[in-house]
Amino acid sequence: PGGGAWVVVCLRRLGGYLQASVQGRAANEGWLFFRQVMALGQAMAALPPHDGSPASIRTAVKQRHDLQVAYLGQQAAEAFYGMDIAYDRYMADRQAIVDNPSLSDTQRQQQLQVLTQSLPAAMQSMLAETRGPAQLAERTQALREQGASEADIRRLREQQFGADGAARLEALDQQRAQWEARYQGYREQRQAII
Repeated sequence: PGGGAWVVVCLRRLGGYLQASVQGRAANEGWLFFRQVMALGQAMAALPPHDGSPASIRTAVKQRHDLQVAYLGQQAAEAFYGMDIAYDRYMADRQAIVDNPSLSDTQRQQQLQVLTQSLPAAMQSMLAETRGPAQLAERTQALREQGASEADIRRLREQQFGADGAARLEALDQQRAQWEARYQGYREQRQAII
């Protein structure tokens, strides 16, 4: 169906749902809020993209936050977008620390740790969960470089992901080793032909 007709049908259904589900003034407020959210979406889509630099990201975050407050009010903007804004600010600040050439590796790690600790507890937990696999891979690589046994690596993996997770990671290691062996064979055959 045509895009415009479909939107009209959806809007009518939403309006009918609000009228049937919510009484009087609350239905009108719900409808008004929905219209504000839709207008906010259009306004945010019209914002220029950032170029990836920390300053540009901060500007984009501020522009989005300002629009959210202007269209929805401070309380609703924080309720709906507060975590997104906090995360965007964190990422811009993190990139500025990572890109700072005047910091030593130790200073950089310290500043990143302080920055992460300044986040709300829920966001710190979310970041820890998403960073878990990467941190495990780094620790596993360091253990292997230090000559750790496969049993040591399995214990580390079990601490982080449990016995089932450790078994899956071992299977993945085996698949990668098989693939690397096949690829090495291909490279040797290619070199022999050349």
